[in-house]
Amino acid sequence: MTGAHTAPPRRRPARGRWLFGGVNERMLVIILLATLPMAALSAVTAWQNYGAVRMHNVVQTRDLRDHIIERSRTQIEVATNVLDRLAERQKTMSDSGCADMLRFVVSLDVLRSTRLSILDNHHGILCSEASHGMAADPGLTAIALPPAGQMAILPADVQPLTLDIVSRPAEAVEQAAGPGLLVAQIEIGWWSASGPGPHQRVLGIDGGRTRVWMRFADGEVRALCGDCGWAPPPATMWPSRDAVTTEGVSSQQQDYASGRIANGVDLLVVTLPGTSDAQALAAFFLRVIEIVLILGAALLLVVVAANLAIVAPIDELTRAVDRWRHGGAFQRSRIALMPAELRRLWEAFGSATEALTRHEAELAAAEVRQGLLIKEIHHRVKNNLQIIASLLNLQANRIKQPDSKAEFASARDRVRALATLHRHLYQEGEPETMGLRGFIEELCAQLFQAMGERAVGATGERAVGATGERAVGATGEHVAGETGERVAGVTRERAGRATGGRIRLEVAVPDIEMPADQAVPIALIITEAVSNAVKYAFPPGRSGRIALSLTEIGAEAAPDGIERLRLVIADDGIGFPEGRAETESGVRDGLGIQLIRGFARQLGATLDVVQDQGTTYTVDIPRHLASQGVRL
Repeated sequence: MTGAHTAPPRRRPARGRWLFGGVNERMLVIILLATLPMAALSAVTAWQNYGAVRMHNVVQTRDLRDHIIERSRTQIEVATNVLDRLAERQKTMSDSGCADMLRFVVSLDVLRSTRLSILDNHHGILCSEASHGMAADPGLTAIALPPAGQMAILPADVQPLTLDIVSRPAEAVEQAAGPGLLVAQIEIGWWSASGPGPHQRVLGIDGGRTRVWMRFADGEVRALCGDCGWAPPPATMWPSRDAVTTEGVSSQQQDYASGRIANGVDLLVVTLPGTSDAQALAAFFLRVIEIVLILGAALLLVVVAANLAIVAPIDELTRAVDRWRHGGAFQRSRIALMPAELRRLWEAFGSATEALTRHEAELAAAEVRQGLLIKEIHHRVKNNLQIIASLLNLQANRIKQPDSKAEFASARDRVRALATLHRHLYQEGEPETMGLRGFIEELCAQLFQAMGERAVGATGERAVGATGERAVGATGEHVAGETGERVAGVTRERAGRATGGRIRLEVAVPDIEMPADQAVPIALIITEAVSNAVKYAFPPGRSGRIALSLTEIGAEAAPDGIERLRLVIADDGIGFPEGRAETESGVRDGLGIQLIRGFARQLGATLDVVQDQGTTYTVDIPRHLASQGVRL
């Protein structure tokens, strides 16, 4: 009649809910996805601007290197050609013609910032002539001698930085006197960062940011600025032996470019970071900060707007639905201020809740009507069963044969048990379940009363009797009351107050709710067992005890791990052979024990009957079947 309740399947949380949990989170993700490309493009543009400034410095440094190298190479080449011509003429040159010839060469204006000198093998100056602007001191006392027939480029031991191009003709090596060395001194550097040096003016060098050094064959490094105090550059900036030029950016963000002027002479130009670099870097960081601030302000604005326009109405809708779920009314408020989609959603929810409220009211009314109808059915069934029991009882009184009269009495007791069951069902207000304690106590008292016995309750138990119902006595009399009736002379009172009975009835039943379908076979099992015990276990003149108990057995105590209800009905009478009963007419087959076995099978229970100083019926009912009910 009833089945197991199936719980609804548990809904699994959607994937990604932790990332896109609400409207605010989703709007933030959408705004981020929409604005990140523009923000990234702006940041890349700012970085490119900074890179352009840095590249400008690199290009400027490289151009300055190339310009100095080209100019120095031109001066060295011109000076070398002049020295070669002088070497050819110095064979026939007289001492008086030496100065005239040098003065003539310098006057041709092919050499700028250059001094020409002819020395003997002992570094004695035979003649010397300088272009305009050169220092008066030639500084040739410690000049190094190149191999015979070769030319060398050496740094002069003077300031500003000057290159000594020394030519040693092979013909002059063996001369003890006369010309031995031809020297062209080219001024490359300047005295100070603010000095009016020719190269500084021509090259446009910014003395505050630009550093220029030359490295010679012996590893000596000279700065072009004579007294600027520049620290020597790291060796990694200079070109390697195989490389002609190098360029790059150092770890201190210094742009450098190096190159080879001639064999044994290298040039290095270094540009320090300037205000333009700092401004470009500051502009990049400023642009990044602007992007972050604008993006943050936009996201904050979106969050506030989303809360006002979307989240707040949805939260209000959620609260309205929660109030409606807990029994309140679904209230619509501020719908006109909501977006059109949310207004339609509110209207849809309002219509749905109104329809559901009407349906729930109709279902509640139908449930009330159904409950009243079921109670009325049970009441009428109970009345009809009582009428049938009374008719059976009246008919049994007219029968003279003991066996037939006993059969009618047994049928009457079974019908009365069912009538009592239906009365408890409609009285307790739950048509599908009932409490077993009051029902079993009343049923046992009714059985005793029907067989002309008085039940004496055990100490601490309630003496059994009918409550608020008319009971039919053994001789057909109705002895009943609305608030406390008398059953065969026994008033419903606390145990120990009834006296004079020869059979003691002990009922130990906890307050257990039982499905109605299962209560029917349990009631019939109790009816048959107690009736058999009263009829056959205690002959006239013999007293005794009938004990009925219903206990719950947990899964941990059960051998098969299944919770059970254990019904035990025991007496200390004389007992009887299993399956047979002794009546006034002799021994016959026992219908009662057959019915007990049949009802136990119907419950899915096990039945154990023990004959040992009385009879004990033990019925173990699986708890899961008891909770589901039994289909009759």
